[in-house]
Amino acid sequence: MKNIFISELLNQKDLPVFPVSASLADLVRSVQDTKSTHQFYLVDSEGLLEGVITSSQILEYLTPHFFLTDRNMMESLFTSLESVNAADLLDRDFPRLLLNQNLPDILEALLVSGKTAVPVLNGDHILVGEVVMDALLRLIPVKQRETLYAIS
Repeated sequence: MKNIFISELLNQKDLPVFPVSASLADLVRSVQDTKSTHQFYLVDSEGLLEGVITSSQILEYLTPHFFLTDRNMMESLFTSLESVNAADLLDRDFPRLLLNQNLPDILEALLVSGKTAVPVLNGDHILVGEVVMDALLRLIPVKQRETLYAIS
């Protein structure tokens, strides 16, 4: 399994990529259009990855406002998110992988960071996709997965 490279696990579909100038409302709005988004990638005008924002960070930002049960107040909150620059929540110190890295590098990036996905950059440091934890789990043969589930 050591000879497995990122290109075999790379997810390039429906990446939540936004310009670094995006508002927090842009990110929240995009969640409604996707099946599952755990993190958002913010890039500069040349496609260079500036940082990552997780769904958890957005929820943490919104938590003080969750007591707003009135629909008008919630709509007002969402409108106010238009003026919040997503870059204010940006994590610039995040794990990243390059296309030429292999399985040990992938495992380390995912496990050490505790992230469910890690961005993948090309040689010019432009975002080309991500590797998600689920892709690694699919590498384990079905019989071994059943054993792992039985143990846990």
